[in-house]
Amino acid sequence: MSSAYDEERERYLQLYHGSDSNARSGRQEEIRTTPLFSLAVKQQVDSTESQSDGSGPTHPEEDINTAASDIMPQYGLLGFNIEELDDAGQPQPLLINTNAPNSAFICGSQGSGKSYTLSCMLESCLIEDVRVSKLSSPITGVVFHYDLDAAGSVAEAASLCSRGIKVRVLVSRSNYHALKAAYDKKHGKSGNLTVVPMLLQDHQLTVARMLKLMSFDQGTSVPLYMEVIQRILRDMAVMGKRFSFADFQTKLDAEKFAGGQQSMMNMRLELLKSFCATATQTRMRLGVDNGQSVLSMGRPVGGEGRDGTIGLSAGFGRLRAT
Repeated sequence: MSSAYDEERERYLQLYHGSDSNARSGRQEEIRTTPLFSLAVKQQVDSTESQSDGSGPTHPEEDINTAASDIMPQYGLLGFNIEELDDAGQPQPLLINTNAPNSAFICGSQGSGKSYTLSCMLESCLIEDVRVSKLSSPITGVVFHYDLDAAGSVAEAASLCSRGIKVRVLVSRSNYHALKAAYDKKHGKSGNLTVVPMLLQDHQLTVARMLKLMSFDQGTSVPLYMEVIQRILRDMAVMGKRFSFADFQTKLDAEKFAGGQQSMMNMRLELLKSFCATATQTRMRLGVDNGQSVLSMGRPVGGEGRDGTIGLSAGFGRLRAT
């Protein structure tokens, strides 16, 4: 009995890492994923890690431009804690962790700096600048901008183009010309900012997305033509074939509707078609390599009601191009 126990225990112990230096401890993981930390905390973490691996303590005068530790390899300057002063009477720098996923909710009264704060966060993730960050691997950003006045509302996050970041703005086709003219006025646009229609391929369309794009509210009474549309979509889904908008249109054309029903259905279909790409148009990519995409989520011309999408409107702050 004892021998069987010892053999089984030994087999399990081979999977136990214990305090193996190559394994992440729970304490290290907690520090590694913290969203915000001060420069003093980072210096203490670096010093502790250096002592534990035998390389000796780091120097107190180590600043933001020194090599980052393995636990906090990427970060950016977000602001200063003006209530906590160091030994020299200076405010303590606060850093945002750009090496671990996190979420943030920014709130405040008008003019309190919400857009400015969000801009600093975006810059820390997108721009490699040794003056204010450690960022060996800049990431791709996606900003959802929502405003009821879609034709005249410009996302301030697009101003990152003036810092050399490639920015692509996706807009509804009906608002394309108005928004392109507005974005063309952005400072520093040259070669860095493009505005393109947001067009969906057939494989990107689902029943829920199509109903959303047709501004159909399922909480209200369902008109006859919408019941027919939903039935056709369900039947096509049951067949298990790849969705084709052309096939959907053919099946819908075979149905007969009264004059009033037909006109209302055509209006919603035209709204849906304004977001659909043709067979000859290239596939839309959401992300921009080492850049940022801004999705303008306001309702298109002819759309009814709010589409329920909540997004972010970012401002540009901290480092402005001159």
